Amino acid sequence: MKAIVCDVDILSHLEPQKIEAYLQATGWHERDRIPDKVSIWTRDSFSEDKLKIQLPVDQDFDDYARRMYEIMATLEKAENRSQHPIVEFKELSSKSKPLMQIN
Repeated sequence: MKAIVCDVDILSHLEPQKIEAYLQATGWHERDRIPDKVSIWTRDSFSEDKLKIQLPVDQDFDDYARRMYEIMATLEKAENRSQHPIVEFKELSSKSKPLMQIN
């Protein structure tokens, strides 16, 4: 079973700059950018039409948490693993406490 991150508070605290660093570290490449709006990412191992990430660059967007949810779902599919370790990678969140605890 794979853990899915759907907590709006967690998703809204994922920082775009840290997501970009994660994407670069895991083989994704920025293909396009609309300044102050969104950056578009793909991975060489996937065709652009299959897996694409549209990363909002401003956490104040009304649908920011929803877009982060979509990004986590895409990364889960691309990496074939749970979202939990992805979210905790190099502290992607601006929150200082642990994002999630599984007992």
